[in-house]
Amino acid sequence: MDDLGRNQRRTSTREYKAIVFDVDGTLYRLRPLQRSVQVHFLRGHWHQPRKIWQTHRAVSAWRRATDLLREVTNDDRDLRDRQVEIAARSCALPEEFVRECVRRWMEEEPLPYLREFRFDGVPEVLREFRERGLRLGVFSDFPARAKLKALGIEQSFDAVLSAHDADVQRFKPDPRGLHVALEQLGVEADEAVYVGDRPLIDGVAAERAGMAFLVAGDGLLGRSDTFWRLRKILLPENYCGPDQPS
Repeated sequence: MDDLGRNQRRTSTREYKAIVFDVDGTLYRLRPLQRSVQVHFLRGHWHQPRKIWQTHRAVSAWRRATDLLREVTNDDRDLRDRQVEIAARSCALPEEFVRECVRRWMEEEPLPYLREFRFDGVPEVLREFRERGLRLGVFSDFPARAKLKALGIEQSFDAVLSAHDADVQRFKPDPRGLHVALEQLGVEADEAVYVGDRPLIDGVAAERAGMAFLVAGDGLLGRSDTFWRLRKILLPENYCGPDQPS
């Protein structure tokens, strides 16, 4: 797939008014972060093999539940509750135990490590996008605000959404979250581009929402110039912004 993906809508980047970003694997390197958190966990619990085993089972089941729910569109129960329920049933552990494992090891413990694995150029490129008049948003499968704060870029975005939000309640590739993001940013689908690392999930969500899609982050197989490359694609030298004269 080329840089703008199979669902490119625009022939000129000067026509974009907004950019919506995925978070995990897009703004920071996901796998090195996961390894660091795993090492931290094992160092603190090496003497508790049962807890290590149970926690691993709970988190793995929770991740699998995410994929099982990706194409579910006919269930109006709270998405987080459904995910925990499916995971607990799969790993045969109490729902509260699964919920606590996810809260601690998926949401809280990774935060101190995030900035170390932030892709080069992220704050600088986001700042330039804003200076050029582009509106910026985030849509992630998982709660993003604390991660953006840990990355030092929380002030860069005009809209921050996750699949767990009350007005979304759908994982990608369902386009609902992107539709809500576009509404909050005040732009039409063909005026925005979605940036993510997984063409088969993020790219399909963008296509279903009627947006262009741009591969970045881990989707570029570890290229360290990913955000400077993104800037070059979306901000050619003569780009002045959506409503600014050249």
